[in-house]
Amino acid sequence: MREIWGLFPAAGRGLRLGPGRRGPSKEILPVGGADGAARIACQDLLDNFRLAGATRVLVLLRQGKWDVPRRLGDGREFGVEIAYRVLAPTRGVPFTLAAAAPFLGDRVAALGFPDILVQPRDLLARLVAHREATQAEVALALAPCERPQASDLVDVDARGRVRRIEIKPEATTLRWTWAFAVWAPRFTRFLVRWCETFQPRSARLGREPQVGDVLAAALVDRIEIATLALPAARLLDIGTPETLARAQMPPRG
Repeated sequence: MREIWGLFPAAGRGLRLGPGRRGPSKEILPVGGADGAARIACQDLLDNFRLAGATRVLVLLRQGKWDVPRRLGDGREFGVEIAYRVLAPTRGVPFTLAAAAPFLGDRVAALGFPDILVQPRDLLARLVAHREATQAEVALALAPCERPQASDLVDVDARGRVRRIEIKPEATTLRWTWAFAVWAPRFTRFLVRWCETFQPRSARLGREPQVGDVLAAALVDRIEIATLALPAARLLDIGTPETLARAQMPPRG
């Protein structure tokens, strides 16, 4: 099996939490655990990388978010090896991820989001095994979606392959969103080409480009995307004041 590197996008400005917000970057905000023990927001992601066997985690960091490397250091505290690439502002997450391509080489990439709390902690490890078993170019770990208007919704066929992706739909009949993505080098190259040829005027998105846009384009290009659906998985995006308050709320009982 190829070496796996984890991708940790941290180039955003956290505007959903409020444009004038002060304090730590959202990736290292304190949140509560199910056992009542406090942890930082990105620890779920780092735990998933560790359990999945990622040999290195590449933090793609926006200039000025220096509190993130101060807190995470070299990753030893979390059982992973962390490296950093500092970026000027990008057009969106796909462009942030494309900046990792020169370092990834022919490695497998594992993508998660540091502001999404995830259960179970071995979800990424299960996905890595599933992609290896299926030999799919891309594999997504699916979880039930609580907030469709803020998520990518995934439609799958009887074989568990992605048919289409709806990005932040106003209304939908779909129930699955994706928590992690694992992909082979071919998709890294596709991602870079997509970013290099992206034309905002012709895309007419009316919003910031999303990873889901790249996945949808990959489907058109006949790149097969496998899925692993876990009905018991739970996700909480702490990117808004309301969801952050939920994450920081002490457990009941």
